[in-house]
Amino acid sequence: MSDATAPQDQNQKLSAKEGKFRDYVGGRLDLMYVRLVVGSLGALILYFPYSWHLTAVAVVAVCMAEALDTISLNQSLKRLDKGGPLTPELRFSTVTAGFQAVLFSAVVIGAAALQPNETIDMFVICYLFAAVMNSGAILYYNPPAIFIRLLIYGCALILILSVRWMTIGASPQLAYETLASLLLAYVAYRLIEFTDASFQQQDADRSAAETAQASLRKANQQLVKNEKYLQQLAAVAENANDSVIVFDKTGRITWVNDAFTRLTGYSLNEVMGRRPNGLLNGPLTSRETIAKIDHAAATHTPLRIEVQNYTKAGEPIWVETNLVPLPDVAQNAGGMIAIERNITHSKARETELAEAMLKAERSERAKTEFLATTSHEIRTPMNSIVGLADLLAEQDLSDQSRQYVAALQDTAESLVRIVNDILDLSKLEAGKLKITSNVFELHEFFDKLDGLLRPRAEAKGLSFSIDLPDDLPMIYADEGRIRQILVNVIDNAIKFTPTGGVTVSVQGSRIANTCRFAVDVTDSGIGISEDGMRRLFGYYAQAEDTTAQEFGGTGLGLAISRHLAREMGGDLTAVSHEGQGSCFSLFLPVPCATRRTIEELPTAETPAPAPEDLTGRTVLVAEDNATNRMLMSKFLEKCGAEILFAEDGQQAIDTTTAAHPDLILMDMQMPGVDGIEATRRIRTLDLPQPYIIALTANAQKDDRDSCIAAGMDDFMTKPVRKVQLLETLHQVLSERPVVEKPL
Repeated sequence: MSDATAPQDQNQKLSAKEGKFRDYVGGRLDLMYVRLVVGSLGALILYFPYSWHLTAVAVVAVCMAEALDTISLNQSLKRLDKGGPLTPELRFSTVTAGFQAVLFSAVVIGAAALQPNETIDMFVICYLFAAVMNSGAILYYNPPAIFIRLLIYGCALILILSVRWMTIGASPQLAYETLASLLLAYVAYRLIEFTDASFQQQDADRSAAETAQASLRKANQQLVKNEKYLQQLAAVAENANDSVIVFDKTGRITWVNDAFTRLTGYSLNEVMGRRPNGLLNGPLTSRETIAKIDHAAATHTPLRIEVQNYTKAGEPIWVETNLVPLPDVAQNAGGMIAIERNITHSKARETELAEAMLKAERSERAKTEFLATTSHEIRTPMNSIVGLADLLAEQDLSDQSRQYVAALQDTAESLVRIVNDILDLSKLEAGKLKITSNVFELHEFFDKLDGLLRPRAEAKGLSFSIDLPDDLPMIYADEGRIRQILVNVIDNAIKFTPTGGVTVSVQGSRIANTCRFAVDVTDSGIGISEDGMRRLFGYYAQAEDTTAQEFGGTGLGLAISRHLAREMGGDLTAVSHEGQGSCFSLFLPVPCATRRTIEELPTAETPAPAPEDLTGRTVLVAEDNATNRMLMSKFLEKCGAEILFAEDGQQAIDTTTAAHPDLILMDMQMPGVDGIEATRRIRTLDLPQPYIIALTANAQKDDRDSCIAAGMDDFMTKPVRKVQLLETLHQVLSERPVVEKPL
């Protein structure tokens, strides 16, 4: 590294560190009110059972800690804007972070000390865990400040546990809860480590790609400059920067310039009368390239080509060779001149750029695999949560308990929608979100939409109406994606409308073979500010900073919906004013379809089958998760069918061989033999083949294709609702003849 380069690199490092610090301060400032509200609410919950005085002190302490840290960071940012040095501000942010963490830990420790029982109040630990995750997620931006926070939080946890053990003594319950606390600490450590490593890797990959691109641009600029220079000095080849070689008609060297000597190490006397093939070629020189050069020399035709040669010292070099026939005069009849440029460095840069692109592709694949794995791991327990909530809803509950169950169901459905949004986003980024069209009736489509969304509106006391003209045409479009867009938009309208109602207006007109299909969703809700409108359709964005806190959500739904609308040739727009409601408009130009006969129209949905409809049937549930097996047992206990269970794929094969079930609900991921392999083996058995339905937490299209390719008949994604499951079983088994079972 030269003396001039060292200060430049140092300045770049300082600039990058200041950028991270500014991002850290900006994040703290943007989310200050969220932290104040969440921290105050936690302190209120911790101290409320004991004393209003203590509660007030705790809330003030938490708010004061957050406010002082945020105000101090804001002042640091102002000093940096005026040209102040970065290092003192980093140290000061560490001090304020430590002060905030000490006050917060004191509140947590005080709450733990007030507990009247023998065990550790897990809300105290979870409150501390939330603070750890909130800090650890931004470790990348300001490591010293975050480390001091994490150190203080860790000391607080150790102090709480130590005091409990010293004052109460050993007990099984305390031991279990201590282990749970330590497990939470380990989970926090792993998550923080993973998040920081992801940030570091992204930064490294981005820097490598930028460096490679800059080097390649520099090399290309140099090559262009060299080419112009050669054009200007073609008549004085002895002074050229590029290597020049002159051959006679037999292909032997008659002259080389000084640049050739500098490039290869051979002098004119050493190469005079020799052929370049035996002189410059080596083990890695392409035989195909040598053949092209020999053909150009033999036919006396120009050729520009890249070739790998070797110097006198045996070092490989890449050169771009431009073969030009010499003027056809007596002394040079049939001769050639080769002008060679050294492109070794540009080739190296190309290799580096290719490697950087490969790393970026690997990073993208790793992200996709992570999302798929995360989706599976979330959907598996969500299946149990949703199913058990549905079972609870069927019980004879008090009004308060029924309210709790309804809230649990709503929360679970929200989490499933978030997982689906994240998967859709990953498909968008990978270009794999496909549009699949089919013919469907708009009146029937909106009838189903009304049945889905009207109960949600009425549960909030809102009016809900869908205005449909009588002459709506049939269309050929992706029914599922249109439903996804409208459910998201209408569900948002219901969510953000505290009073009044939501109106859906539908219009459709036909021009030639194109149907211009438009839907306006109007609500009397909270509206959107001018600033919120500017970022309404952005990824991970919601109209207001307080929206996510009050109403939840990822901020992905509208961005995905607009992308889907544009993929189908239309658009999704919005008009809104703060406090005056909103109007979202979906416009789609889609092909019209020929109206089907009455017999071809789908019939109305039938209610869930009666339990006795499945009497005499055998259903095998292959599921390795004990909770999900219990859930399936509860779902199917009154349907009249004989229910069998298998905990892995091999048990499913053995049970199928012995009991000949009519239908199998097959999980994809099981220990030992998985669901895919078990299905393949069952399809080879000489017995009445059962109807096999994949019942899995894997939600990608590739997973569905794998199941169908293995021999499964259908695919259901977890979480599965009871009504959906019974309807599917009733539909399948009612169409299959009863198979006599062996005695």
